[in-house]
Amino acid sequence: AGAAEGQASAGSEDAQGSRADALQVGMGRGDYKLVTEYHYVGDFMGDYDEHSCHNLLNLDLTLTVLQRHKIYLVAGLVGIAVILSLILVLSRPRSNGSFMDRHRSASLGAPPGFSPYQCVSEAMMGDELRAWCCQHRYSTCGGPPASLLRPALGGARATSAERAHSCPGAIDVEGYGRVSLVNAALNVPHQHAGTVEEKNGAVIPHMKGRTYFAEGCVEDSYDRGQYASFYLLGKTLEYTVDLSGAGCGCNAALYLTSLSENDDPTQCSDFYCDANKVCGINCAEIDIMEANERAFYATLHSYDDGTGVGGGYGAARSDWNTTLYGRDGRCIDTRFPFAVAAHFPTNASGDLVAMEVTLSQTGKSCPLTSRIDEYRPFGRDGIAELSRALKRGMTPIVSYWGTRSDMRWMDGLGREGNGPCAVDLPERCSDSVRLFGF
Repeated sequence: AGAAEGQASAGSEDAQGSRADALQVGMGRGDYKLVTEYHYVGDFMGDYDEHSCHNLLNLDLTLTVLQRHKIYLVAGLVGIAVILSLILVLSRPRSNGSFMDRHRSASLGAPPGFSPYQCVSEAMMGDELRAWCCQHRYSTCGGPPASLLRPALGGARATSAERAHSCPGAIDVEGYGRVSLVNAALNVPHQHAGTVEEKNGAVIPHMKGRTYFAEGCVEDSYDRGQYASFYLLGKTLEYTVDLSGAGCGCNAALYLTSLSENDDPTQCSDFYCDANKVCGINCAEIDIMEANERAFYATLHSYDDGTGVGGGYGAARSDWNTTLYGRDGRCIDTRFPFAVAAHFPTNASGDLVAMEVTLSQTGKSCPLTSRIDEYRPFGRDGIAELSRALKRGMTPIVSYWGTRSDMRWMDGLGREGNGPCAVDLPERCSDSVRLFGF
């Protein structure tokens, strides 16, 4: 970019001539000038050739040196300036950095004032910067430090008592044995998860909480090898759930994913994966329950099908209706606890043929059942794919979410207008739900 001697008078367009005039300064023989221009990526003036534009797309700023004779001197001075700038950045790892550094960092979701250049020296990083550098692959380190796993209220560093909630306790699963709970540190990338508690054998997720069934739990540490693998082909997983207070806009979930097979820590740093790539990695998922007081969904997902296919009752499903399931429902009154049983029947070869989910409640004589036995994601045999995932073992996960989310895909009125909720009110969701009796 710029103008050489005589450019403005060489018959170029008015816009080019004006630009050349603006850049020219009085020079004697042997003089040189240094012109520095800053550009947002893609916001160019129009007088670059195709090759230049291709190169500039990968730059945040361009430096043009216009010279007569002393090009090597200018290059040397520029090189020294760049080296001194990098030394200054590395010596002040908590500075706000240049305007372009802040622009680049913001586009990557970096905390305010952070720059990728500050990831060069791990020894100079604080905990928060180290976690960000690791997440965006600017440093090769092992994940977020312990002090970042659970922030204290008000943004302060976590205390040891708060971090202890990453291992809230263990429960007994009849027919399986003792199972530890491992709480997620992040609900989604850059958003800290809520708490999940264990009380008297019950799993109690609070809003935005997510926990994994595991063989053991080590404070502030995640290892895919610790997650429990349930082999459910030909078997049934049962539990009781209390959804009271989880109305329209809330989602209490129990589901299975291929967690122990995922070798990528993901953007949530705990190896979490699902069919919707919530933390950046997808894998097979079986939703036994996504529910609130008004709706109940059971869904099969191949690893690359975030929508899936399923049954139950809600915005797009009508195995039941609001008379049978809901507050004061004739078969399931969601103001009170009810039992959920997920059965995975097989054929003579031991392969999955369906998922059957049955809801029942003490004092009610009309259990509700949904059976899913046909699934063709993108023309493939989804039942066979999930059969293979179940043979390798899948990890049960419990979560509770809804705040600042649109849950109308599950509990809205739907296209036919037969769904349960005209309006979602996630701000009224109960603080927690309860699952027990596994």
